[in-house]
Amino acid sequence: MRKEIDLSMFTRKSVLAAASAIVVLAFAGCTSSGIGNAISGATGGKGDLRAMDAAPAAPGPLSMLVANTTINSNLTASTPVGVYALVGAGNQNIQISPTNVPTQTQSIAASTFYTMVLAGEPGQADYAMYLLEDTNSSPSASTVRFKVNDAAPAPGPIDVYVYQGAQPATPTVPGLTVGKDSGSIANAPGNAYIPTLGSATVLPSGSYTITVTPAGTPGTILFTGSANLTTGNSYSYTVEDVSSGSPSAAQVILAIDQPAQVSNQASLMSASRLP
Repeated sequence: MRKEIDLSMFTRKSVLAAASAIVVLAFAGCTSSGIGNAISGATGGKGDLRAMDAAPAAPGPLSMLVANTTINSNLTASTPVGVYALVGAGNQNIQISPTNVPTQTQSIAASTFYTMVLAGEPGQADYAMYLLEDTNSSPSASTVRFKVNDAAPAPGPIDVYVYQGAQPATPTVPGLTVGKDSGSIANAPGNAYIPTLGSATVLPSGSYTITVTPAGTPGTILFTGSANLTTGNSYSYTVEDVSSGSPSAAQVILAIDQPAQVSNQASLMSASRLP
């Protein structure tokens, strides 16, 4: 005996399958739209990337492009710190314009924050970009947190002291070299922020001084300055070359890293003294 096929059930199943396929396609479209995974070379997930102009003599305003898509713009010597923007994880082509610094291909990890720093002097061999990883940047309501970046090629290795009161005998971040930060040196004091989350160290709100010297030469001051830091924020100090008249001196850009800011930042340094 031949069994009859229930065409009504077949039709309902077909409709449900088709609807499910449409939903899947719709969600797939959402996750790959915009600047995130749609950027060429993305392999899944998203990281956060911003630019910093630590080359005061660079002609501007500057923009940063990832896979020919602008993610930061209008960076100047007065507002040198860009805004974190989502980019697809994987190998990405990163360019800062207008400069003659070559485009870099860098690996971006998902759920990770980065700063691409332009450093040095236009026309010089040290004019370059460096990708720094802003790891462990979450703010804490109970303590000030900070990291230190070296974007100053001219002085060579530097010691950096960050403190309240009298300058300590031991550098907070010793022997820092250009393109490195407080999380990438040997025996790093943080990863990359100080203090590390979960440690017993608590840094209160208040005025902090930063002093920069050549490595191993505490009596030679390249820069010293002070600014107020507040609990609940994570900061970055970025050491840069001074562009006019003092090739061995330095300047410092102080920025809020977390909570993430919604517009380009000026340096928070309130006072400074150069040699």
